[in-house]
Amino acid sequence: MAQLKVYKYAYNDSFAQSVGLAEDELYDTGILAQELLEVMPDAVKECGELNIADGQTVENFLVINKVSAQICSVRQIQMQKVDKDFQGVEFSVCIPE
Repeated sequence: MAQLKVYKYAYNDSFAQSVGLAEDELYDTGILAQELLEVMPDAVKECGELNIADGQTVENFLVINKVSAQICSVRQIQMQKVDKDFQGVEFSVCIPE
């Protein structure tokens, strides 16, 4: 997750019209589904083709499941804390005879 970039972006008019975005939803901040797919594939849904109002077709349209991505992010933060808390601690496995 740490390698993901955060982008500010604007949807073009044709896409916004096709998916029914309101004018106040044209600008957003987020991550790219293509990049998230590489590190967290369960948080990305492949939706196939998307036909845009101007006649263009987006092949293999990807949608981020934001709830799933957030939960995975929280889990990763928790694991980093565990790693930090136990840094330098040696573990061994004891097997009773």
